[in-house]
Amino acid sequence: MQSAEIPAGYDEPLGFTYTIPDWGATGFGNLFFMQLLDEDSGGEVWDLDAACWAYSPSAVAVGATPVEELDLAN
Repeated sequence: MQSAEIPAGYDEPLGFTYTIPDWGATGFGNLFFMQLLDEDSGGEVWDLDAACWAYSPSAVAVGATPVEELDLAN
């Protein structure tokens, strides 16, 4: 979990980085959840948002056999 204090009037993007160790044969996803809190009022949530994405490996990465290479008659 990462957090950052943002002063009133701040109008620039915030960047956070993280490393994905293996873009291999196993798919995975990630969820980003953001909250804008008012610390002066005990942490009241002013706004929130979420974004998600999923990685799906290619057929090559998972060792799939292309249809044109299959002997469909057998």
